[in-house]
Amino acid sequence: MTTDREFNVPHGEPDFPGSFYARPEMLKALEQTSRGEPLTWGATPLEPYRKDVAEQQREVGRKISELFPKRAKTVPFGLSWDTARFIEDNYIMRTQRRVSRNYDNYQYRGKFDISDIPQEALGFVERCNTGHASPAEIMATIDMEQIAAADVATLTIPYGQRIEHLEPMREAIREGAAIHGGELLPLKPTLEVRNANFLTPIYEATEPSLLMTRTYDTAKIDVNTKIMERSSFNVVLPRLAPELSQVIQEIQYNEEWSARILALRGFEKAVLDALSANRHEVAVPVSVTALEVNYRLVKKLLENKQHIRDRTMLINRRAMEESAKPSMI
Repeated sequence: MTTDREFNVPHGEPDFPGSFYARPEMLKALEQTSRGEPLTWGATPLEPYRKDVAEQQREVGRKISELFPKRAKTVPFGLSWDTARFIEDNYIMRTQRRVSRNYDNYQYRGKFDISDIPQEALGFVERCNTGHASPAEIMATIDMEQIAAADVATLTIPYGQRIEHLEPMREAIREGAAIHGGELLPLKPTLEVRNANFLTPIYEATEPSLLMTRTYDTAKIDVNTKIMERSSFNVVLPRLAPELSQVIQEIQYNEEWSARILALRGFEKAVLDALSANRHEVAVPVSVTALEVNYRLVKKLLENKQHIRDRTMLINRRAMEESAKPSMI
């Protein structure tokens, strides 16, 4: 199949023609790719605050909420109620941040005028707006609209529920990378400690726990663009490394906090071993998100202060113009 690599045009280039994605062979390939749904591993919608999408996502949120325990006696693995509260509270906050970040990245995209995108390609562009597109279709839309970074798939798996959807999601991402001429990368995990229930008095830390993430670079699309996977999980310290639990709780919380925990002898290996062995009672799964990042566009669109000011003015003007228009489909 002809890919953008054969045209020697990196993703995110201003002169990359949208018509490339309307080529019959590309449209056919994209049409046949695997798609998630908002309730499985559909990506975060690019237009989450549009009225119809917002209503859809509220219903999705309601059903996802049902996966988290609502009473102490229903918490899986014999975990405490405070641990369950900590897990769900952090999931809600991280989801809100992810939706907001994804939308902001879309609003700061490099290309607003899609009049040159052929009609044949608008179907998958709209699916990206609503969270029904395949990873391959999102990668194409990211490219056409010059989005610096965006989710391509996300899956909520609290306590390991619905984890059967994870491998199909990963396969769809590999499929998307292949269609876009990418190459798969060796999986080298990077761990980060994000939060702890003993840092705030609103939780009884009878079961000291850490909110952590594991990040992989999974594919390289071109010299500027990578696909990465980030999983969020809760580590129950007394079950993972009882001898380190008190030591970790005594580490001062500052900018070096995560690094100092990860530097403890045996800790990182114990976490990775628990994840590899699917010891969900020790490393409690919460969610997995895959995203595409174009580092050249991140620098150009998201880190340039003058560009941000100009883009903010353009976004506000466009919002007023678009509010009266019907959907593109």
